[in-house]
Order: sequence, then C-alpha cells, then structure tokens
Amino acid sequence: MDSPLFKSIEAANNGRLELVAGKGNDADTVNTKKVWVYDSNKYPFHQGEVYHQFHDDMQDRYSQDYHKLKDVLIASGKIAKVDCPEVGF
Repeated sequence: MDSPLFKSIEAANNGRLELVAGKGNDADTVNTKKVWVYDSNKYPFHQGEVYHQFHDDMQDRYSQDYHKLKDVLIASGKIAKVDCPEVGF
C-alpha cells in the first residue's frame, strides 16, 4: 500500500472494495468486500495448487473468461502446474 502504484489500484477499485493492509494470519473475508493487500517483500508469493486460484467461489460463479486465464497464465509461464493433482474443477 506504500507503493507509488497503489494510487492506480485505488483508482481502478473506485471504492468498490475495502483495501486493507495485511499483517499475516488475517481473518477470512468471506461475505465481505474486504481485500487484504500484502507487501510482497514481507510476504513473498508461494504458488499453491492452480485449482485454488481458478475455481468458482463458495457463493459466486465466475465467467468462462476468468476460468480461461488459467491456461493463458500457464502457457505464458506466469504460473506453473504443481505436483498436487487437479481435482477436476
């Protein structure tokens, strides 16, 4: 949130979501509009199973365009399949 790029994120958000500085071990945000924003220098990215990123939420169903992003990101090398098997979702 201290990045000079954060102003662009706030502008794109346009007040739709509550952007809050994450401190690690933060509470779940299901049924809220809260999004934890983490400093990637303090909390580096560790990729988990691709499935966990690209499936429908417990309450919301996402568009096919969203689901297609998985293949685009894998093909571009931005994310990689991991050893855990996909579960068919």
